[in-house]
Amino acid sequence: MTIFEKFFNKSISIILPLIINFLAIFYKYNYRRFFVLETVARIPYFSYLSVLHLYQSLGAKPSIDLLSLHFQESINETYHLRIIEDLGGGSNILDKVFARTLGIVYYWLVVILYLIAPRSGYYLMELVESEAVLSYNKFLIKNKKQLTKQPITEIAKEYYFGDFRMEPKEQNTKKNVTMYDVFVAIRNDEKIHTQDMNKSIENYSSYFV
Repeated sequence: MTIFEKFFNKSISIILPLIINFLAIFYKYNYRRFFVLETVARIPYFSYLSVLHLYQSLGAKPSIDLLSLHFQESINETYHLRIIEDLGGGSNILDKVFARTLGIVYYWLVVILYLIAPRSGYYLMELVESEAVLSYNKFLIKNKKQLTKQPITEIAKEYYFGDFRMEPKEQNTKKNVTMYDVFVAIRNDEKIHTQDMNKSIENYSSYFV
């Protein structure tokens, strides 16, 4: 790990929680918060792919597994966003402007970071995904009674129990699947992404042939 990576990782581990706590003043654990979170959460995977395709254009050979991983992660996060939008997230115009503006800035920030310090690029996303896990956990605990009575939406059914999902489908044997089960699945996706980011930090140098 370079001096820059050590400095960045230590700094962002302090700064990011402060930013999240500040935003929590305006965004409680509800669909508005998750709209912003999911809009931003998918951005780094686009950034990673942009840089990796640039490397390919310059003659490098990033692993197909790495390209596939980030593509699947981007699809996964996009479906999370569509599920949240289907439940009313993003109906506030100010939320849309804020989330999309933040997303544009975040995209270029991660592109630059991934170019100069790829492991730090993954570490930043590991922190963001860890926050997503905590947010969904709190949401599930607070709203369990309501969510267990709420029927699954069509977009959630299409992704988690349909034929499109590229990643393994949720193995749910319950007869009456509810939105509680969907949010558990989303929370578990975020856990997997956190683990993937950690593995990417450890194995980055082996992803190029």
